[in-house]
Amino acid sequence: MGLLDMSQDELLTVYSLLDKAQQTSFPLLCKAIATLLRSSGDLYKRMDVSLQSMAPIVTPGDGAVVDMQLADLQCWAQARAPYVQELTLHMTEGWEAKAAGTLNDILLSCANIHTLHITNLGGYKHWLGGIFSLKHLRKLSVTAGSTWVRLPPEFAHLSLLEDLSIEMRIEGGRQVAQSFVPIELLSCTRLRHLSFTGCQGLFLPPVVGELISLQSLRVNRTDLADTRDAIHPCTFQRGSFATFSLTLLDLSACNLDVLPFQMCHLEKLERLVLSRNALADMPRLLAAFLRRLRSIDLSFNRFKRIPPVLASLTCLQHVDLSGNPDLEVSAPDARSEQALASRPSQQRLSLTQLVYALSELQTLDVRKAPGMLTSQPNLWTPACWSSLMEIRRAMHKASPWCNLETFACDANPSMIASCSW
Repeated sequence: MGLLDMSQDELLTVYSLLDKAQQTSFPLLCKAIATLLRSSGDLYKRMDVSLQSMAPIVTPGDGAVVDMQLADLQCWAQARAPYVQELTLHMTEGWEAKAAGTLNDILLSCANIHTLHITNLGGYKHWLGGIFSLKHLRKLSVTAGSTWVRLPPEFAHLSLLEDLSIEMRIEGGRQVAQSFVPIELLSCTRLRHLSFTGCQGLFLPPVVGELISLQSLRVNRTDLADTRDAIHPCTFQRGSFATFSLTLLDLSACNLDVLPFQMCHLEKLERLVLSRNALADMPRLLAAFLRRLRSIDLSFNRFKRIPPVLASLTCLQHVDLSGNPDLEVSAPDARSEQALASRPSQQRLSLTQLVYALSELQTLDVRKAPGMLTSQPNLWTPACWSSLMEIRRAMHKASPWCNLETFACDANPSMIASCSW
């Protein structure tokens, strides 16, 4: 490869690797760069291929100009292909018309790719066949505005795939949504991380629950309000592989007002993210099943009281209740020793009772307005303020019933400093 084939960033990368003597002498500089080009494949481990600046691909114009641009792009990419391990394709609306063959040829020449990112500014109507020839592919992410096609059955060829991320709105109605995740995905026996973002209309079929190695499932910014239709009853049924392997479930920003009952079967779950929903309560049944849960994020919901079930999840180490503006954290006689030792009320649980019940709790966040530079003291009632300061006092004195390391609440530093410990 010659110097003229290198991009500006690649030349600067090579230049930064040289010593000062080589940088100041032009002949030595050329010789040193040539040596590095012959011996260093590390320069080309990452490659970006962009069609977004090639307007003639999607607008009427001279076909010869388009073919010349694509030919130059292919020559530039194939010269680097043997070294590429991470490839990013930036596509635009209408690329299928003339660029599909070029992109497939580039993918076929990049046999050692383990990470592939695809971004498309418009609708994603066509899956590149070259994707499924990448036998070493471990991570695939596809981002687009929308799609009318399901995940192709050729996913069965990606046996080494470990991480799959899809971000696009699903068009085409219920029929496309229900078949969006194909049964052939079961052939991805090493798939550990599965993510759907902004996939409005998504339907989670039983296939998801039968992925043998699945450890984390993220469904974000997707309307799952009617969970009877959005999540199949057998997706997380007792005995499915997900109930034995899934440790992280993220259902943030899914417009949930009740929790899917199938969650109760995920007995290995360690982290649960339910932020930015419309939840006002948590079912007590969770305590009987989610015994390994260590972290729960309930931020930005509609909680008016601390869910009593939290006190029964005894392995919890991290609790986030921030962003619930109507949250009350006090209860009658919450500061008395008898109240702390007693069983938490099924109707009202104070913050001190929660901390007392969870001996492994390390971080707790109850800020009503997280991110505010200046906290307002009127966010809490006097009773709630008393409970907050009780926790602060227990942390300061290292009380045996409080093992908190981090406690976040809405309080001015001057107000905390004025409290007598």
